[in-house]
Amino acid sequence: MNINKLIFSAKALILGMSISTLVLILGLASLEFLVRKIKPQITYDEAIAMSRGYWRPSNFAPFTWKANLRYGDFTTNSLGYHSDEFLIEKPPTIYRVLVVGDSFVEGADDFHKAWPYITQTLLREDHNLEVINAGFYGGYSPDSYYAYLKAEGLALKPDLVVLGLYLQNDIADLKPNQWVRTEANGLPLQVVSNWRKVDGQGRQWDGIIPLRYRYPYLYNSHLWVLLANWLDRTAPFLFHPSDEARQLQENNFYNYLTFTDCIYKDEGCLPQLQPEFDKLLFVLTGIDKLLYSQDIPMLLVFETSKWQAKLMSNDSLADDNIYKLQRIISEYFQKNGLSAKLYDLTPEILSGNPIDYYKENDTHWNDRGNELVGQLVSGKIREIIDK
Repeated sequence: MNINKLIFSAKALILGMSISTLVLILGLASLEFLVRKIKPQITYDEAIAMSRGYWRPSNFAPFTWKANLRYGDFTTNSLGYHSDEFLIEKPPTIYRVLVVGDSFVEGADDFHKAWPYITQTLLREDHNLEVINAGFYGGYSPDSYYAYLKAEGLALKPDLVVLGLYLQNDIADLKPNQWVRTEANGLPLQVVSNWRKVDGQGRQWDGIIPLRYRYPYLYNSHLWVLLANWLDRTAPFLFHPSDEARQLQENNFYNYLTFTDCIYKDEGCLPQLQPEFDKLLFVLTGIDKLLYSQDIPMLLVFETSKWQAKLMSNDSLADDNIYKLQRIISEYFQKNGLSAKLYDLTPEILSGNPIDYYKENDTHWNDRGNELVGQLVSGKIREIIDK
């Protein structure tokens, strides 16, 4: 009798465990399905597919484009610019415009759809000119723009330099940068990043293997990636060595919190950004004075972020905060007698329907946004040329 009871109990236990396991598997499968549909993540295989070998080391920026790239619609020319072919030695009859900036200047996979090329097309209706798109070629942060101009940009003999300043991570991007070579005045000649690196295949990574990609049997699960990202943000010291954990904490602060709370909302954390903001003004001053010394005018374009356009779901920006950064920089330029012309795209973007100008699942401008910016910037350049 006792043996029968034991057998019955064992069967009941096995059945209960089987049912529990099945319920757990079905529950996890359901959650996986929901995450894929509602909040899809970048799994390991997708990350590898997206991590194309675009990059090569640079002697002025953390990295720059490889030359002669061909990835679908994305191309670079024989010099590595996301632009038409051009001669390094400027033809004497050409008015040359050089545009520097980050991915907002890069604009689109097909450079013909990026706003610098659209600007060129519109201006060629009545001017003999060319626009060189140095977006990302000259780095992705304002300090590398200065180093690029010193290393290569000025050798192109531009008649005008347009600097696209993205009013979001262009400040935070200065945080991990080190100036390994500088001029006597302290301005950078070579910028390296502690966070963003390039491997031997030309793929960009941050030097740390995140929790989400450590386990081959998990790293293609959207549910796992979502959970692992949360764990890396909230408790990095549980899963990483102390140095890596501190870097992840800094990454999380500068990539999640500062964009809105510090840069726009000013909710008590601006002192943590003050060194980067001081560095931003320092390099912008350096660029302005460098170009002025060469008799090259500069147009500084404030590129409106999706947060300023009030298109982010967690956004509650007051109208005054939308223009806070532009106001601070404009007042600084005026107070210090700097020569650049400043142009804020924000009023024009907000005057229409901003959602029409940005990609749905991205913070960048879509084709229509690039067209608008090309029209607006070409008008400002025409004023400078015809003055």
